[in-house]
Amino acid sequence: MLRAVMAAAEQRGWSRELVFGPVARDRAWLDELRADGIPFRIAPSASRPQLRRLVASLLDESDEPAILHTHFTTFDVPSVRAVRGRGKAAVFWHVHTPHGNSPWLRARNLFKYAVPGRRVERILCVSTDLVDVVAKRGAPLGRVEYLPNAVEVDRFPLASQAEREQARRELGLPPGPSVLVHFGWDWERKGGDVFCAAVARLRGSGREVVGLTVGSPDRAAQTARRLGLAADVLRVQEARDDVRGFYCAADVFVASSRAEGTPYSVLEAVSSGAAIVASEIPGHVEIGREVPGCRMIPLDADADAAAAAVGALLDRTAEQAGGDARAGHQWVRSNRDLAAWTEALMRCYEAAQARHSARWV
Repeated sequence: MLRAVMAAAEQRGWSRELVFGPVARDRAWLDELRADGIPFRIAPSASRPQLRRLVASLLDESDEPAILHTHFTTFDVPSVRAVRGRGKAAVFWHVHTPHGNSPWLRARNLFKYAVPGRRVERILCVSTDLVDVVAKRGAPLGRVEYLPNAVEVDRFPLASQAEREQARRELGLPPGPSVLVHFGWDWERKGGDVFCAAVARLRGSGREVVGLTVGSPDRAAQTARRLGLAADVLRVQEARDDVRGFYCAADVFVASSRAEGTPYSVLEAVSSGAAIVASEIPGHVEIGREVPGCRMIPLDADADAAAAAVGALLDRTAEQAGGDARAGHQWVRSNRDLAAWTEALMRCYEAAQARHSARWV
């Protein structure tokens, strides 16, 4: 996504640079940015005062107008404070994650959106429920905008049978049983317990299934022991940057999250041809109501509900499953392709440019 935005900015003749927090220092995808010649730097610290000084120093490197686009929350307030007194700079916030409901978090949100949020050009939200929450917590009316996530569809083509077989071999999965895949690096939020319990229910009913959960190996192993799931029934895989192999291996991708924005993983899995079982968070529902190979389960779903949804997908004929996979891939290409998303974002920038004579930095 960042590479697509950088390419579009370069095509418009804008200078551009990415800035990451310290957590990104050793990420493998930095090599892709280097290969594309995209300039970036890593902040030496995640402290807000130091981030503000870093952003201010970037703005001081040029007298030309600038657009600052922050993702998640780390750079939100530091960027607003850094542009204070710089009339040629505009700030975009991008909201991806659900907001907590504790009194402390609500008060913190109210202050952020009502005070520094008034200096923001646009607050982009990846799901409709985030639009509502942000608006209710003090964001200026007219500055909150829905921009659903998108994926680079050509990087997630429909998996062929040969690719599926190869992916399973590489992951050490047996060729016979149906494979259920789950991303569980935030175990509680991603509903890891529901996934594991559903695998246990399916096995108990005589279904030949193998579960593969990615991330949180300790929590996954603890849950497997509690449920009596053997290591060859619930496989635990460390997270990795190249995720397509997981989608290729999956008969069903289980997104049992209790809270999300609009997960990239579900879009990527649909594009790759996997069937989907997803919890009824708004970001999932927007996809599930359009994609035939998707079954929705309640947010408070138990193992029986999740297992029943998986079973319904596994009971489709090969012809039905193939048709659903093709239809899902086409829907993602038509509605959530990264190229269209990038152009929509560029229009936001160009509108800011018209108002502030700004350009991308």
